Amino acid sequence: MRDNSLTMYACFISTMRSSLLASAIFFVTLSSCHHAVYAQDAEAPKASPPSPQPQAAPLDYKHLGPVQVLDNGVVTLGVAARVGRVVTYQRKTAAGPSEPNWLGITDEAPIPSWHWNPWGGDRIWPTTQLLNPQIYGNTGWDPVIDGAAWEIVTSTPTALEIRSGLSAHLGIRITRRFELRKNSPQVWQTIVVEKLKPSVWPVHVWTVTTVRKDVPGQPDSARYFLLDNVPGIPHPNYLPYRLWPDVVGKPKVEYNKPLRTLHVAMPEKYIKAGTFGTWIAYVEENSAFIQTVAHDRAAVYLEASNLQAYAKRETQIYEIEALSPTWHMAEGERKVWNVTWNLIDFPAAENTIEARSKYLKDIALRMSAVPADSRTPSSIEGGAGSSD
Repeated sequence: MRDNSLTMYACFISTMRSSLLASAIFFVTLSSCHHAVYAQDAEAPKASPPSPQPQAAPLDYKHLGPVQVLDNGVVTLGVAARVGRVVTYQRKTAAGPSEPNWLGITDEAPIPSWHWNPWGGDRIWPTTQLLNPQIYGNTGWDPVIDGAAWEIVTSTPTALEIRSGLSAHLGIRITRRFELRKNSPQVWQTIVVEKLKPSVWPVHVWTVTTVRKDVPGQPDSARYFLLDNVPGIPHPNYLPYRLWPDVVGKPKVEYNKPLRTLHVAMPEKYIKAGTFGTWIAYVEENSAFIQTVAHDRAAVYLEASNLQAYAKRETQIYEIEALSPTWHMAEGERKVWNVTWNLIDFPAAENTIEARSKYLKDIALRMSAVPADSRTPSSIEGGAGSSD
């Protein structure tokens, strides 16, 4: 019996050795194949992902409502007047759209407990977020300025003026005027804040612009933010920018001191960075969406910045944000603030972050050099409100 047991045990050990040897050979073979595949991928040239096909943007949305379209033959601007948001910014040719819509839109029903609307596009927030719990009793936004219906005041093929209702909390009404510059992709936007009823709360114009989502297969390096920086205003840790405390992961912000520009790379998870300056841009591949504003060094900015870049990878929400000074307005007072949009393509030689930062800096200077009286006078500024 013992001899039989020893014989069976020897057979078992022999079988196990054979199985282990076979497994090792299989593992080595599989590992070799696995590494060979990755080595082949690393050596092979990477094909560029297909560009999204240009499509005409919708003219009506379930939740955002109908769209008023401005068209100067170079660019189209679509405004969902019912919710006071810009929903389309897209270059075109005579044959139709020549590129995808630069704005990111989500046409879905808001969740009431959020106290904000998840629609994207370009909208206005009139308060600093830190004060919202005191003003509204929640962390959301003004239910009239960013929620109730806006009305169309004047409309032409290349200009549109819309007006919000009266905010019960802030005592203000906001009018937005959009004008397409002739033979150009530039959009002039004039925003007027009127204080019609008394309120203790300070206000500002905070334009928040959601840009389009990722192109499948596009590398992170193809998308990033570039920001102007006004020197001499230190942020925490004496950096030329500020980061929000809930930033996740290591921030990827680089400062070019000679040019005074910031490069904000796509984060692993989430980032929000802000600074003071006169322009901000979102770059995708070889094109950029740039916004220019004025910066008043003597003014108060409760957001401790007037330019902000936001990116959340999980939801692919990317935003360029610009702010006016903060105002304590008296009843009957009005404030006017301007922001200019532009779409540009980089020359082939401008293919580095530094070269593109310099190129955008020059573009911004030319945009800001346009005389203010070049814009068509609007009804909110005492003009006729018409445009050629």
